[in-house]
Amino acid sequence: MKHKKKSLTNEWWDEFEALEGIEPKIEAVKELCALKADKEFYKKIDIGEAVIRIGDESKGSKESYHNLLDTLRKEHADIFDMDARWYIRDLIYYYISKEWRGDIKGLVEYLVKNPKEDADIICDLLDVLIVNGFTREAWRLLDFYYFFLREGGNTIDKGIFELSVLAGFFIIYKNVDLEGGTFSLEAIKKGLSRFDCEPKKEIISERLRIITSKEFHFAGNIQERRGKLGAYFLTCEFMRHLLDAKKTNFVCAHMLQEYMFRYISETKHDICDFNKEETGSYLGSFCSLLSLGQTRAFIILCAMFLFYDFLYEKKLIEADAYTKTKNELNELKDGLFKAFEKSLWKYKFTETLFGQRL
Repeated sequence: MKHKKKSLTNEWWDEFEALEGIEPKIEAVKELCALKADKEFYKKIDIGEAVIRIGDESKGSKESYHNLLDTLRKEHADIFDMDARWYIRDLIYYYISKEWRGDIKGLVEYLVKNPKEDADIICDLLDVLIVNGFTREAWRLLDFYYFFLREGGNTIDKGIFELSVLAGFFIIYKNVDLEGGTFSLEAIKKGLSRFDCEPKKEIISERLRIITSKEFHFAGNIQERRGKLGAYFLTCEFMRHLLDAKKTNFVCAHMLQEYMFRYISETKHDICDFNKEETGSYLGSFCSLLSLGQTRAFIILCAMFLFYDFLYEKKLIEADAYTKTKNELNELKDGLFKAFEKSLWKYKFTETLFGQRL
């Protein structure tokens, strides 16, 4: 595809869309980049849309797509910058799948040094970084973007709240000694206030008590799990179980607790009477075509498997109910995996983080 700098949109797109396979399309994008036109030219032709389409079509050839992104980043920085947050999101997923830990830090630093107001992408990246154990990189992203998005004034309250909740887990992590069973309440309160997070005293005190206690609070008192407050504290016990028995990283365990509690609260779910249809609809709400929540759907599904294992181990659910629930969870898992069959490489944490294949 040969073009003069002034040749725009329609002709190029007609030729681009007529190409079969992603390799010719990658070459077409590279040829366009080689023109070294000004930024307005590439905005008008919408080169970012072409690159993203290549990504969407490259499910079986993701190496070629990500090599293209690396080429753009290193050789055509001005073009890469135009849609960098989308490209970096895809690169982070890819690098995590390849276990290239050293490259993640540089990508996070790029997002910090070249910020854009896009809370959805940041929340999605925080999910995938935390669940895959990139705690330091997640904190770097969160500690910058919370204030950047809040001060920008274009992010809805829900987006700011999401970041505030995650920040709270990091603050607790920095001020709790699990081995010694101690914590600095004043330091935690001070850290939380920085992120406009001020939970009720009894809530934070009980959460901290559960984190540092060696005893299981609900043993022999099954009815305490009823109601919103009981469900909250039960999921905190679940979080402590993840830390002790599953050796889950601290921030990830807190995140799983939060997402499990939201599921119970938002569906008004009876813990002992699992509803597959209701749960399927809840997971599906994160998986719409325009949503960036697919990763969270997989994380919540993992949390559900682990939560019901925990309930059964602690004798808070009968064997028949446990077996029925696990069977129905497996049916939901099969459906989710089939729906995202070509993207499962993104969700390796379902088998590696928890030491089991779901």
